[in-house]
Amino acid sequence: MDLEQPWCTPGLRAYQAMLEKDRSARLANQQRLRELRAAHASEVDVFSGHDTVEFERLSGRSPRLPAEAFARAG
Repeated sequence: MDLEQPWCTPGLRAYQAMLEKDRSARLANQQRLRELRAAHASEVDVFSGHDTVEFERLSGRSPRLPAEAFARAG
């Protein structure tokens, strides 16, 4: 989500291309997320829902803990 020089690894780029259903929609969505981040960086965290490291950092819990257990815990 680099605002000045968007970039991803070649492997991720190939993976995105293989799985995309609508390239223009995917690219437009990425642009919307960059705009959201630029306009509201102090209010929102834009992150990948597929990244367990970011999930742990933002949620404060392990992705291995079932959501139901977390709800009961607090």
